[in-house]
Amino acid sequence: GSKAIVVDTTAPLAPVITTPAAGALLSVRRPGISGTAEANSTVSIAGLPDGPFAVSADASGNWSYTPSAD
Repeated sequence: GSKAIVVDTTAPLAPVITTPAAGALLSVRRPGISGTAEANSTVSIAGLPDGPFAVSADASGNWSYTPSAD
């Protein structure tokens, strides 16, 4: 039999950081960072001492990361 190939040409929405909140003042040196993205996608994050790095969103689109360096 034949096989169908589906090409997804729709760009995903940009990932969103949900924690910490925008403008939050934090008292911890390495706060956990989490958010949402397209399910099963890779989120690239830059601007941290140990970055840039990539994390994977789960099947629900949730992702998280805790920096390993100050």
